[in-house]
Amino acid sequence: MWICPKCNKTFRAKNVSHSCAIVDVDEHFKNRPQILKEVYDKIISTIERFGPFKINSVKASINIKILSTYLEFKVKKDYLFLAFYLDRSVDEFPVHRIVLLSKNRIVHYINLDHPEQVDKKLISLLKESYDLISK
Repeated sequence: MWICPKCNKTFRAKNVSHSCAIVDVDEHFKNRPQILKEVYDKIISTIERFGPFKINSVKASINIKILSTYLEFKVKKDYLFLAFYLDRSVDEFPVHRIVLLSKNRIVHYINLDHPEQVDKKLISLLKESYDLISK
């Protein structure tokens, strides 16, 4: 593990290129529907049961890290974009897009606009991703 001496962010590899800028999480939700913050809060409270993680909020996104990035949130105009990683492809709702990064690292994209979308199925996928990234 490497810790940037300027911003204290942690990375798996030394001297990883990154932005040291830190943005308050609430800044991402400024001028956005309150319900998007409710979705974010529900996911955060859910994943707290999985184990420890860090929140790195930067200008472009809110990144949840374990050993590496576990979840990436981007707050859009009327939905919350969520990306997470699995070692298998899940090409069914609520996943709307997948991208193969390597044989065992597949990024899954979901758009959320209501807290009820954080259901058992999504929670199960997020737990699977947490277990994979925390190895």
